[in-house]
Amino acid sequence: MSLDVSFLRQFSSLIQSAYAIRGKTIEEVQAWTSTATVSKAQSYFAIRNFLKKACPNDGLQSLLDYADIALKTIALDEKGRLTESMSFSAFEFCKVATESWESSSVQAMFSKNFWFFVTYQKGEKNVVLTDFFWRLSKEDLASVQCLYESYQRKLLQGEVYAKDKNNAVVPAFRLDGCRVSHIRPHAANREDTFPLPVADRLTGRKSATKQSFWLDKAYLEEIVRINLSPVEKEVIGK
Repeated sequence: MSLDVSFLRQFSSLIQSAYAIRGKTIEEVQAWTSTATVSKAQSYFAIRNFLKKACPNDGLQSLLDYADIALKTIALDEKGRLTESMSFSAFEFCKVATESWESSSVQAMFSKNFWFFVTYQKGEKNVVLTDFFWRLSKEDLASVQCLYESYQRKLLQGEVYAKDKNNAVVPAFRLDGCRVSHIRPHAANREDTFPLPVADRLTGRKSATKQSFWLDKAYLEEIVRINLSPVEKEVIGK
């Protein structure tokens, strides 16, 4: 099977463009695209818009679709620590309750051929750091599957909400031994909900705040540290 030459060109453009903005500030990246934004995802859109401009004729999206690549940005603090876990799209409770892992959109999402991560350091200037391709190992994917199937049982048993250590009622769910991912709210507000397949036994609620799968902060941090250049590690470590 031969590769599409246009794909190879777009792939090369993506690599070169991401390399070109290393060490640049988000403000500089925005200036090059003339598409400044003040949203919470400012850095993501700045980087994405730059890469999109570098791959003309909708080349970036075509490349991502063709090679099954997902673009993500990772924020580090001034000491090189991740500022937060990484969220994915909110899922529908009723779908998770009825879909097998193999046929689920969650499995498809985590089985992406590759993710293209672009890291940046938050601070006064928000400096772009390294970029790299990465995918979940079979072992880590199996860990997410265990989380999915355990949560599926919770949904069918009406055990979405629980009390935390402060005796507050929360919908977050972690699976002991799963260091890769967890489940917690990912919604605009408390009223941003999806219906439940079974009413929650603790609260009686028939719907719950939208939630999503998250890659754990500590897990991602290990991956990022491995992929930072020696110079970046030295600068961040100061």
